Amino acid sequence: MLSRDGDADSDDFFAFLDLFAIGDDRADLDGDGDRDADDFFLYLDLFAAGC
Repeated sequence: MLSRDGDADSDDFFAFLDLFAIGDDRADLDGDGDRDADDFFLYLDLFAAGC
């Protein structure tokens, strides 16, 4: 959970979108050195599972 409040909610989703949009390395969820659709869809899977 990105907002660190204990809940997987819209705050976490938008925090990830912010990181992804600015190209922050924390948005590279698959660890391949870039931030792309694979990272975005991986985040959606994690978010749906409750992070």
